Amino acid sequence: MPKRISKGEADSSQFTYGPEHQRSKQTKTSQPNGNPAVTTTYYAGAQEADINNGQATVKTYWPYGLGVEIDQAVNRIRPRQFHEGLRWPLPSPKPVFKNGWY
Repeated sequence: MPKRISKGEADSSQFTYGPEHQRSKQTKTSQPNGNPAVTTTYYAGAQEADINNGQATVKTYWPYGLGVEIDQAVNRIRPRQFHEGLRWPLPSPKPVFKNGWY
C-alpha cells in the first residue's frame, strides 16, 4: 500500500487508507505548464467524489457492471449522465436513456 507515487518532479499522488486497508482518499498533484493543479478523490464503496478547482463530480458504480452514473455541478445545474457497462442482450428489457441523460 503506497503512501505516495511520483512521476518526475511535477506529478505525484498521495494516498490515505481506511481501517480495513482500503483506499479512502487520493490527492493528485500535477503541474502542466508550471501551474499546479490538485484533484482530490474520496472513495466510499461504490461511490467516488472528485473535487477539482471547487467543482465536484460524483460517480456511482452500479452493481454487476451495469454502468456508472456521473453527477456534476456545472454553473449550478446538476446534469446526470448514465454510461452503460454491459451490453444488454435481446429481447430482455432495457432502460431508455436519450443521449445519456434522463
